[in-house]
Amino acid sequence: MPNVNLIAARRSEKKRLERTARHLFLGLTAEAAVLALLGGFLGIQQMSLRTAMTDADARLSQLQPTMDRIAQIERDTAELIPKVETLQQARTDTLRWRAMLQIVSQSVPQSVWLSGITAQTAGADATITIAGVAGSQTLVGETMTRLGSYPVFDRVDLRFTQMSAPQAGVSDSAQRVAFEIGAHLRSTAPAETKPAETAPAAGGETKQVSEGGNHHDNGGA
Repeated sequence: MPNVNLIAARRSEKKRLERTARHLFLGLTAEAAVLALLGGFLGIQQMSLRTAMTDADARLSQLQPTMDRIAQIERDTAELIPKVETLQQARTDTLRWRAMLQIVSQSVPQSVWLSGITAQTAGADATITIAGVAGSQTLVGETMTRLGSYPVFDRVDLRFTQMSAPQAGVSDSAQRVAFEIGAHLRSTAPAETKPAETAPAAGGETKQVSEGGNHHDNGGA
């Protein structure tokens, strides 16, 4: 009896081991199949990536001349920017001073002659100095009033006046007043402007500033 029981136990153990071995084999086979499938999928993905990279390199090679041209245009543009800014600043300054000359011309009443117009600038700070001769102190004051009516100036100062006596023996000689006026420009003065209120020149005549800087009235001295 003891021998029979031993044989039965061994058979049972053998079957259990066989089942376990079968399960392990099936598990290993399934894992191997999964790994094979995963490897195949990764291989396909790698081939696709290589193909995409090859296509991208080909397109990049085709686009390289265009990219080089764009880079050259950007470099040329960067070199031109300072020149363009300089030209724009020069244009702004030209328009500004042209407007200043127009303002001075419109501000000088009849019987006033200009002997010089100068400008002093320090960064955004600018002052125009106007020198001339008037028939009276009143005309000098009128000139300052007209200049002050323009919003481009925040301050108009009388630098000096000097009376000149009539010359002996000269029939048309009369007393004259030499003057110098300083007109300070606002830091944000526009290129073109109009006065707040502009009174017409006496006698309806217009005044102009010649290229030499002297002022003349159309009706003569």
